[in-house]
Amino acid sequence: MLLVFNRFIESDKNINKNLKSLRQNRILWLHGGGFIMGQAEDDWFGPLFAELSNVTVVSVEYRLAPEHVFPAALNDTIAALGWVFDNVNMLNIDKNKISIGGASAGAGLAASAALLNRDKTKHPLEFQLLLYPMLDNLHDTESGRIVNHPVWNRQTSLNAWDMYLGKDHSKPVSSYASASRAKNLDNLPAAYIYVGDVDLFYDENFEYYRRLIKDGTVAEIFAYKGMIPRRFH
Repeated sequence: MLLVFNRFIESDKNINKNLKSLRQNRILWLHGGGFIMGQAEDDWFGPLFAELSNVTVVSVEYRLAPEHVFPAALNDTIAALGWVFDNVNMLNIDKNKISIGGASAGAGLAASAALLNRDKTKHPLEFQLLLYPMLDNLHDTESGRIVNHPVWNRQTSLNAWDMYLGKDHSKPVSSYASASRAKNLDNLPAAYIYVGDVDLFYDENFEYYRRLIKDGTVAEIFAYKGMIPRRFH
């Protein structure tokens, strides 16, 4: 079992990042929390994947809004991804078997990072694991308008987007902030998407899946009946 913790790396703004990884082979993991809360240490998905799948999980302690607006969290993610590729020997992983994933806002970050990586950093990512990804800053869908979960509902999510973007969420934003804004979804790593059928993000997740397929990216989506997110976004 491989443990890497308190590993500090530098981003484009020379900000220290904390990484923790567990076990053998291959995913950069981003916790949920609506871009405004949560931390890598408290996220249970990463350790679960490490334990059940025997993969190396590098969990990123990215900066949170509103103190750090976009693109701070994305910069941290890209810096962490670069660190993983630079340290494949230390981590004992195959550089062609590295993936990215997350839950909720973390999954949204993973999708955005995959887009930025395609366009700029060009690391050979194997796939994206997107658990109920937070992709659309407008939530202008049927599920986005109707769902009124007591913990994370439309207004809660729009407020989180406001804090993350640092401006009015109704204005056009970068696809690197809101992956649903991307004009094309070709040449991306294969995507696995999980979502509950009563989730606020249900429709935007299916729309993203359909666009991935249309643009030639391998993708699968699984909708789980009667399920909503079990943790804060």
